[in-house]
Amino acid sequence: MSELPWNKALLETSTKQAALLSELLRLRVTVANLKRRLQNARLVHANWLLRQQAWRAERDELMRRLGGDSRRA
Repeated sequence: MSELPWNKALLETSTKQAALLSELLRLRVTVANLKRRLQNARLVHANWLLRQQAWRAERDELMRRLGGDSRRA
């Protein structure tokens, strides 16, 4: 007895559907990883800006002290 014609079509469709589902899951993981990386990058950037602000404040304070000391002499 030969194979029914729709069995082959069902098998091909199921295979394609499994491949698409696999790709969808892979893309969802990729999106989740990109969101996490973006959030981490924003945090690192914010911390960098805070450090930069602190360095500038410290530099300004040191320059102010240095300038004040030279006027006393």
